[in-house]
Amino acid sequence: MATIIETVERDSRTIAVYDNGMERDVGANRIIRGPTASLITAENSTVLLRRRWENYRRAAVKRIVGEAQSIDRDVSTGADAFALVASKQFVALMDYDKPRIDELEKLGEIMAGGKQDQPEQTPGALLSAVLGADIARSIAQIISDVIGAKQSAEIIDIKPD
Repeated sequence: MATIIETVERDSRTIAVYDNGMERDVGANRIIRGPTASLITAENSTVLLRRRWENYRRAAVKRIVGEAQSIDRDVSTGADAFALVASKQFVALMDYDKPRIDELEKLGEIMAGGKQDQPEQTPGALLSAVLGADIARSIAQIISDVIGAKQSAEIIDIKPD
């Protein structure tokens, strides 16, 4: 906010002069001259827009945290409020006998911090994700050994007498 730096008398009116160049008639509560130090120009419009949206975002987070605190007193940040929503979503999913796959995927996105652009997974990568890297490597080694043994085995053709 602009602050008053000077008060002057002009034409029997009290004029407040602000640090941003604005002048206001105190008696009539009217702006005589608009701010000169913070004009919106093509150069600063993007920055001012970002600031305005950041102010909106902060106000929304503050309000959401306040509402979340009415449910759980431990909530103190936007991340805590988001975690509360995710946990409530998890509980709702687990209450169903057969949760829908798309709902589970959405919860996975929430837990991962958003939708992740991942390349298509190979069966080996999928196996690693499901079983763990160590078990997947062991299974891959066993499969490799079996395939290698089959390739190196001699084919014996036995003809009956």
